[in-house]
Amino acid sequence: MRTLTLVLSAMLVLSACDGGTTDETDTDPDTDTDTDSDTVPLVPVLEGTVKDADGNPVEGVSLFFCNYEICYQQGTDANGAYSYIQARTGSYALKVHADDLPTATTALAATEGQETRTLDIVLPDYQKSMPVPTSAGEYELADGFYVTLSASAISIPATSQDEVVGGTFVAPGDRMPIDEMPPTGTVAGIWYLEAYDATPTGNDLPFRIADVSGLGLADGDTVDIYVHSYKAFTENDQATSQWVSAGSTTVSGTEVTGALPYLSTVFLMKTN
Repeated sequence: MRTLTLVLSAMLVLSACDGGTTDETDTDPDTDTDTDSDTVPLVPVLEGTVKDADGNPVEGVSLFFCNYEICYQQGTDANGAYSYIQARTGSYALKVHADDLPTATTALAATEGQETRTLDIVLPDYQKSMPVPTSAGEYELADGFYVTLSASAISIPATSQDEVVGGTFVAPGDRMPIDEMPPTGTVAGIWYLEAYDATPTGNDLPFRIADVSGLGLADGDTVDIYVHSYKAFTENDQATSQWVSAGSTTVSGTEVTGALPYLSTVFLMKTN
């Protein structure tokens, strides 16, 4: 079994940003089950396991379930199990981080009346991984996925625990469910890229996908590129979307090129 350093306690940690009460005794006149009228009902959300690509449970994975108001944090136990007891209704970004595996993110929702969702997560291994390069150049961060960067070209947040660049293509069977899809198109490919949440110190980071023929794309097809923004809620307050557009491009031969506003979960969407 892969054993990782436990970043967070396996107990649920609740951080309310609006200063609302956490006492759920209902004494106010509204129809929810909270004590004050500025909060909404809490509903069950997630439970499940996190495993690696070989099917082994992964201990010490940190899961963050956040929106602009509140953030729920959880860790997996020795069996790779985690649970979220409850959360407020609304849209959330789910970030799944393990020290030696690519960070995964997706967009989920908590809706009134829902039952707890069982979400068994697979964190694939890195296809490529290396220390952050000191020299500027084009580096292969996942099979066939190249990004031009260097240590001076990116800023890695203090919360990132991986001083590496790398990533992996996410096979369809390993993809997490997505309640809020990118605005346009159908999914052609998904990649998890590291260092997670690294942002350019200057211009966006040029990228090149060398061969998209295996993704059902052909020369002349139009594709949109989106990056999942775990920070959208805090950077843009009550953001209407968790997806940041990295532009549209046309497949040239078998290649797709563009530029990334940061490293995260990248979606390639076919639009024609």
